[in-house]
Amino acid sequence: MVQSSLIPAPLSSAVVGHLRPLDPPTIIVQDALENLVAFRPSSVTGGATVSWTHVGRGGNMGGGGSITGQPGFAGALLASLAGDGTLQTVAATSGPVGQARIVAIQPDGTDFWTSDLDRFPGATPAWNQAGATLVFAGRFRDPSHEDVVAATRRGADGSEELNLLDGHTGQLVWNDPYGNTPGSLPYQRGAGEGWDAIYDWDHDGLDEIVNEASDVFWVKNGKDQNLINRTFDLGWTGVPPIFPNVSTTPFHGVPVAADFLNNGTETILYGASSYLLGLMDANANAIWNGASASGTPAVLQGIADFDGNGTLSVVSAGATGAGGQSVLNVHRGSTGQMLWSIPLSACGTFVGDGAPVGNAPTPVTVGDINADGRDEAIFACGSIIYVVGADPGNRSGKILWSLDLGTPLGTPILADAEGNGQLEIVVVGSNGYVYGIGSPLPGPMPTAAGPAGGNGISQSFTVTFSDPGGYQNLQVVDVLINNALDGRRACYIAFTPSSNSLLLVDDAGDAGGPYQGLVLPGSGSIANGQCTINGAGSSATGSGTTLTLTLAITFSAGFAGNKIVYLSAQDKSAANSGWQALDTWSVPGSAPAGPAVSGMSPARTYNFGPATYTFTFTDTNGWQDISVANVLVNSAIDGRHACYLAFVPGSESVFLVDDAGDAAGPYSGMVIPGSGTVSNSQCSIGAAGSSVAGSGNTLTLTLAITFSPGFAANQVFYLAARSTTLNSVWQAVGSVSVP
Repeated sequence: MVQSSLIPAPLSSAVVGHLRPLDPPTIIVQDALENLVAFRPSSVTGGATVSWTHVGRGGNMGGGGSITGQPGFAGALLASLAGDGTLQTVAATSGPVGQARIVAIQPDGTDFWTSDLDRFPGATPAWNQAGATLVFAGRFRDPSHEDVVAATRRGADGSEELNLLDGHTGQLVWNDPYGNTPGSLPYQRGAGEGWDAIYDWDHDGLDEIVNEASDVFWVKNGKDQNLINRTFDLGWTGVPPIFPNVSTTPFHGVPVAADFLNNGTETILYGASSYLLGLMDANANAIWNGASASGTPAVLQGIADFDGNGTLSVVSAGATGAGGQSVLNVHRGSTGQMLWSIPLSACGTFVGDGAPVGNAPTPVTVGDINADGRDEAIFACGSIIYVVGADPGNRSGKILWSLDLGTPLGTPILADAEGNGQLEIVVVGSNGYVYGIGSPLPGPMPTAAGPAGGNGISQSFTVTFSDPGGYQNLQVVDVLINNALDGRRACYIAFTPSSNSLLLVDDAGDAGGPYQGLVLPGSGSIANGQCTINGAGSSATGSGTTLTLTLAITFSAGFAGNKIVYLSAQDKSAANSGWQALDTWSVPGSAPAGPAVSGMSPARTYNFGPATYTFTFTDTNGWQDISVANVLVNSAIDGRHACYLAFVPGSESVFLVDDAGDAAGPYSGMVIPGSGTVSNSQCSIGAAGSSVAGSGNTLTLTLAITFSPGFAANQVFYLAARSTTLNSVWQAVGSVSVP
């Protein structure tokens, strides 16, 4: 023995299924020697029981980015070939003389059948070399069982073929080297150049093969008949391209069929291409598309119902954002409208023909991992798993959590791998480990408060809370309105869902009472020195996991000032969300003399940014009387570990205090408008997009702010202004949920 070392496992995907109808789920993965390993996991022991091993590998085209659809190997294929309720595992391997072989494996690990494709070598093909590449399954000829489609390549790109294998026997039914029908277009493409969608395209009860690669769109049925031939190519006179308003011919699309229009019809996404993202109907008529070569990632997008209402969004991880930064973009599925975007600072992107750069993301997997009734998006960048969700309304989103497993990862999947009714993330590491990652059910949580900012003596407030065990699992929810988190001399409310009882704590602020109460729905009112809550106009409704509480509140004149709306929730197991600052409200009072805080816009945001905030200050002696205007973003009035800045109107200078939070410095400074940024560990402020204007008694400060991931929490915007003699003191006028 001269040397011994571990062989890194290939990047690949796992597959999970009930191989027999009554069996527990089985996970099947590929090892470093191109063997398939079937096992059943146990979260109790943290280990697994191996059911069988068998020679075989998942699909691989030998290229990168959009050519392969994901890094490394695809998972093995699970298919209902026997038609008896069992699932067979389909994989590629080599026959006894080195020929390509497709093998179907029974649930017990024995061969169901093997099919040799003698014209092709069996080794995993490198790019532009011959071999068996991808496998698919569908009910192409008989609705009672699936057949197998094996893609093979004779040599260079463009020489791909499709082979239909009988699902019962593995016998070759037909071989087709042609993608589009010969003579149907000015050029001819191969038949197996990329990932296909398999579904009943023509609604005849049988599946078809739908392809968007390389630059053609075609559909084949189980009789090897092309039902449509169209082109994406812009270069042919008299041959209209599918997307006519693009500047560059798109290549290497991967089709995804879904009801993107939410009207009961299938439309087809043009995805996983660095050239274009678009949508067309089933007959290849364009519905929408983005700009050519605009930084779309070269791996497959996720299709997510982020609101749980059937409306689909397209989730692109690894898109190229401003300055070449990797971002996650979310588009509305029906129109292509950009809904929101977040930075992926630890992820790479894709360039050129789809080549990955850095820790480029895997394809996006979608599912309801946290059991909140809404989808989340899951993907990996290098060694890190990310779980991303949308905020209510799908106007913004955030990284819900991430986990660094310390080894390069293949494409994660979602599956109920233990058969306990809960989804787990299953991902294969290059260190040879297979990881099963559960998302712990979240506890009770306040989710929203509205309206988002504003002012007035009387207002109907709507606050919502959630519990994964259902809204009935909420024991008590609280609303506290004050200028700080203090129940004394506050509008401090508790609601008990089981009895629909609404309690208002007295001025002393003891949560144990005394308090006044009423039952919702109802009449009458309850009051303390700060507020009155009217039964008429107040209500409580529950649906699924969400409790919605509407409160008709009139504030007392003596309670004037800028207030914060804090919410908390506790469930029947005593799990508690803690207080969360989710809104602000201004109770009108007499106008102060000298410098004052007027407000900000937007008063409520839900993301990292960059976002543009406009802060307004006034001074009865003219805006020039303001010597310093301050903005402090934190969970309380504390400059430490805050986004804490000062603006000096005379010099147009912004100063950002460092993490220690001492107003005297040290700090970073810049002049606005201008270029450059100032930053600390909580936020950065860009001079580009920032500005200042003064008119009459009003000073308007606009700042482009980006918050750091490490600043994640519900934060409050506190503003203050001072002259040489007077000070407004800190005023809470807005809030942000930093993901």
